[in-house]
Parts: sequence; structure tokens; C-alpha cells
Amino acid sequence: MLKMPLYLYGKAKSEYIPPADPTWKVYSKLFAPYIILAILTFAFYMPAMHYDYSYLDDNSLILDNATFNANISNLSKIFSTNYYGALYRPFLFGSFIIDAQFSGIQPQAYHFANIIYFVISVLLVWRLITVLYGQGPIQFGFILLYAFHPLFVPLAAWIPGRNDSLLMMFWIPSFLLYYSYKAYGGKWRLWLHLAFYMCTLFTKESAIVLPVLCFFADYLLIAKPDKKNGFLHNFIGILQRNTLPIIGWIALSVIFLLMRYSALKGIPPSGDIVGPFELLRNIQTIPIIIAKAFIPLKLFVLGSYDWGMTGLGLGIIGIIAGILMNRKVEGSTILFWILWFLLILLPTMAASRKNGDIYFTYAEHRSFLPFIAILVLLIEILFKSISSNNWTLMKVFTFLPVVFVYAAIAWNYLPCYENRLSYWTQGAKVYPEKAEIQHALGKALYTADKPLLAVQAYKKAIELSPDQDIFYSDLSKVYLYGLNPDYEKAIAVLKVADSLESQDPTVFQNLTVAYEKKKMIPEALKAAEKAVRLSPNGATFLNNLTLLYFANKDYVNAEIMARRTIKAQDNILSCYTILFDILITQKRYLEAAELVPRLVKMGVKIPEAAMQLLQPYL
Repeated sequence: MLKMPLYLYGKAKSEYIPPADPTWKVYSKLFAPYIILAILTFAFYMPAMHYDYSYLDDNSLILDNATFNANISNLSKIFSTNYYGALYRPFLFGSFIIDAQFSGIQPQAYHFANIIYFVISVLLVWRLITVLYGQGPIQFGFILLYAFHPLFVPLAAWIPGRNDSLLMMFWIPSFLLYYSYKAYGGKWRLWLHLAFYMCTLFTKESAIVLPVLCFFADYLLIAKPDKKNGFLHNFIGILQRNTLPIIGWIALSVIFLLMRYSALKGIPPSGDIVGPFELLRNIQTIPIIIAKAFIPLKLFVLGSYDWGMTGLGLGIIGIIAGILMNRKVEGSTILFWILWFLLILLPTMAASRKNGDIYFTYAEHRSFLPFIAILVLLIEILFKSISSNNWTLMKVFTFLPVVFVYAAIAWNYLPCYENRLSYWTQGAKVYPEKAEIQHALGKALYTADKPLLAVQAYKKAIELSPDQDIFYSDLSKVYLYGLNPDYEKAIAVLKVADSLESQDPTVFQNLTVAYEKKKMIPEALKAAEKAVRLSPNGATFLNNLTLLYFANKDYVNAEIMARRTIKAQDNILSCYTILFDILITQKRYLEAAELVPRLVKMGVKIPEAAMQLLQPYL
């Protein structure tokens, strides 16, 4: 590995040699690659600025939190508030609050921010490469491959994908500051390193492995201990060299974990299974990510294991290992970057979904940070293989065609994130055997007013997984509310869901609607009552049962349900009007009068005759 260039971080004053020509020509050579890289990357991903939501996490993060995000003062609350389930990522959630100030729930500001974060993270990777290897055509060729790699399209085009870009924005500075602190000293570098480390933790929990990588960077890349002293002696020496950083890492990690515990206290866990056995179960992630790094096939942000890509990845690993051994690349360098790759993937590999492989078994965008290890090892191979005189030819005849190929694949893949329909169409194309993806495609087609295609997708999902009651429930919606309603088909598919002992109240809510349309009132009442039993506090289900009772002149039960509905959700107008009518009919004027202010506030014009009856009680 080459020494850190003089123009980065500097050396001891006695060793510093100022540039012979401190003019713009000198500095332009340093900054021109950054400017070119930023312009090319932003221009490439600029179409994503006009994309819509994919309705995978982005709707939950942004649309469902619209009221919270709209208030800029909530930035101070994200460190102590449960924002999104069992995740504690204040910087990610804070970024949505900032974006909401510019475009509300419209996606433009969110997509623009995604591209900016991605551009910054790519520039930081270039910074890391130049720190390790200096600037040159080989290095720039590789950073172009990185910027335009199809695997990383989701980071720029899928709003939740920004999490890994944000992580990179704090991870790389933290690592470089530690690297320079160990190489050149200066406690200010250490304090800044620790500050950036805390930022990584607030961005993504998996950043807790960063101190381990920093420690091994010192051991394998900087100190390079003498093997004659033995491993234990060298290890103790590195520990002593890192006493202050270790104290800082432990202190900040404990503070973070305590803050996380406090914010998520009482929140049920995510349901993932975590443990060493999951590492073995998810070991396929490694060869598949490597396979897609070199041959980007079957692209979809939520990937699934398949033995073809696994075998391809294992073959590529074997080839790289053979080349590294043949080129006699320094063992400590190889070991460190292997650790970089594995340790960053480790937290995600140690967890599996409790309900099995539904959407995915690994996420492609999580390879953004580990991919740097592949980049560095390839640069190592080329530095051992190519003399400096051949760099220009190498750039022209090898790098540019490869960059164009990868960029073409990424450009073709980019529109898949344009909207909900294009997103799930790509998913179903890549993984047609995934029932949940077919189901999600059906929902996307239905919302896009393509009911016939939605029916096909739902039926495909049912064929792949016939025991999922939600599939039948969503299929019934097409029959209930489509352009050509077919209530008998809706009842038929919902009866199948009922036979699966469904605990989903929506199934019986839809069944209620179907029976009502067929004038089968007793059956409709039975279905509505079951929906309420399954969701005793569900305002929608309570309100629908209220309407049914009232329509069938069962005023006793209608009043009971109306009051329960108001208690569950006090802004449902129909319940107030029904309750008011019942009270007037039963001459309970005092109780009816108590409802008048609320009805007026909700914009209801009360009949003059009723107001005359209530006048003595108002």
C-alpha cells in the first residue's frame, strides 16, 4: 500500500516540502477530479428527482409521519422519540424532517436530497482512495465504476436507500481521521474521529463495528508489528497505543445504547431472529454480493438467495484469491480489507426475519460500504500488475468500456424506481416466484387503475402461497370496487380467507360490504360483528357496524356501537349524526342537546324543528 500523499493531512513540519508551483495549475489537479466526479454523478442520477414513492418503507417513513415531519422543532425530539418501529436512527429520520420543510409530502425534495447525499458519499470514497493510493487514472476509473455501479442505484433513486449514503458521509471521515491520528498524531484528529463515530451510530446501528475496523487498521496497516515478537505481544502493544481511542469508543457506544434504550423503551422488538446460527443461514449473502459486484444481474433492492449467483460469486472469490496470491499482495492489506467487507455485513447477516423469506433475504444497497473493500483489492492487484507507463493505455482500453457497460446497466435500471408500479414490476420480473412481491405488484396495479392485471397478480400470489388471507382480502377489493363489480366472486374469495381462520378484520369488513351489496343483511351483520370482535377498538369497523344496526332499525345496538366508535375516534361524523337522530327519536333531548356544539363544530346544519325541541336544554 502506498504512503499517504503529502498533500493530504501533511507530514511533520520538518518533512513538509511546499509545492514548487503553488498556482491554480497545482491545485486544479487536486480538485478537478472532485468537481468532475460530482457533476457526472449528479447528472447521471438527476432523473430520479422527478420520481414518485415506491411504497416500500418510504410511504411509512414520510407519508405516515407527515404531521410530525412538518414541524421543524421535532428535530430536537428524534433522539428521544420512537419514530419508526424498533429502529433508532435519528439522523436518518431528521433528514426527512428537513426535506419536509421544502416539499411537504411531495417526493421531489426527498429525491433531490438522496442524490446529494449519494454524490457526497462518492466523493468521500474518492478521498479515501486518494489517501491510500494517491490520484491517477486507475483510481479515477475505479471511482467511476463505483459511482455508476447498478447495485447502488437504490441509494440515489429509492428514498429509504439514503441511510447508507448518510452512513458513508460520517463513516469515511471518521475512519480517515483515525488513520491520520495514528499516522501523524494530534488529539484534535482523535476528537473529531470520535465525533464522527457518534454520528455514524445516530445514522445506523450497524456502525458499532467501526471501532473494531479502526483498531485493525492500526494493527495491520499502520503499526505493522514485527511477527518475531509474537501475536500476543503485538496485540497488547496495539491496545496500549489505543488506550484513549478505546475509552472514547466504549463511552460513546454506551451513551448511544442508553439513548436508544430510552427512546425505544416499551416498543416491541422487530421480530427478527438474531444469533450466530443466522450468520450461517445468511452466509450466501457474501458470494452473491460479490457476484453482483462484478456481474450485476437480477437487480432488485430486496434480493433473494439463489444458487446460480452463489456459485458465480464463489468462482469470482476463487479467481481473486488466486490473483492476489500470485501478485504477492501484502498479507496484512488483504486481511484488513477482508475484515472490512465481512464486519460491515456482519450485523445484517446476524438477523433473519422471524416469518421467513417473505420479501427478501438480503438488501443490495447495504453493499455500498463493504464494496469499498472490493475496490481497494482490485486497485492492489492492478498496482502490482501495471507499470506507471501503461496507466493511460489501461484507462482508455479497459476502464472506459467497463464504465460505459456498468453505466448503461444502471441507466436502464434507474427508471424501475420511478413509482410504485415500476418498482414492483421490476421485483416481479426478477423474482416471479415470490408471493409477497406478486401481492405488492397487485396492489400497485390496483392503485394504477389496472384491475384486470391486478387480479392476475393477486391470483399468482395465491397460487404461490395459498394460505395468506391478506391475498384473498385484497383480491376481493378488485371485485368489490372495480369498474365491473362482481360481488359473488368477492364473497367466494373471502370465504376462502375465512376458512383459513383469518384474524384480519379487513377480511370480514370486505365480506360485510359484499353481503350488503347482495342484500344479504343477516350475513352482513354477522361478518361486521366478527370484524369488531377481532378489532374491538377499530373505529372503521365499529362505525360500519353502527351504520348496519341503524339501517336495520336496531337502535339499541346502534347507540352502543356509536358511542364505542366515538370513544375510539371522536371525529367520525356519521356516528354523531346517528346518535343524535336516535336521541331525538327517543325524546332524550338533554343528551341530544349535549351533542349540538360538537355537531355545529363539525359543520352540521341541525334542522330547525330539532333545534326548537332542544331549545330549553341548550
